[in-house]
Parts: sequence; structure tokens; C-alpha cells
Amino acid sequence: MSYNIRYGISNSGRFDPDAIADAIAAQSPDIVMLQEVDRGFLVNVSHDVLALLQKRLHMYVYYNPAS
Repeated sequence: MSYNIRYGISNSGRFDPDAIADAIAAQSPDIVMLQEVDRGFLVNVSHDVLALLQKRLHMYVYYNPAS
């Protein structure tokens, strides 16, 4: 599965990693590739979105920043 999580901002326009995790879980993917993953930037009040999703989905993660 490939998913642009827009820095943790859900379709409702607010920071909602649970809604994003629910959308991922609904697809029952074996592998998830995420775009616009934020790890402590101000756009999402300095949350580590990847850590929140990892905990919620019980998945292993590998992070490689684009820049």
C-alpha cells in the first residue's frame, strides 16, 4: 500500500493519526509505503507521526528521509 499521510493531517483537516491508522488497517496491507511522514516538525505540533502509527498498527518501520 502506498499512502500520502500529509504530515498526519486527516481528510477532516486536523491532526488525527488514529484516522490515518484506521484507513491503513482497513486495507490489511502487508507492506505500507508512506509519503510526507513527519517526525517532530512544527506542522503537526512536533509529533512523531511514524512512531504513533507504528504503535497503533503494530508494524515494523524503516524510515529514510527524502532530503
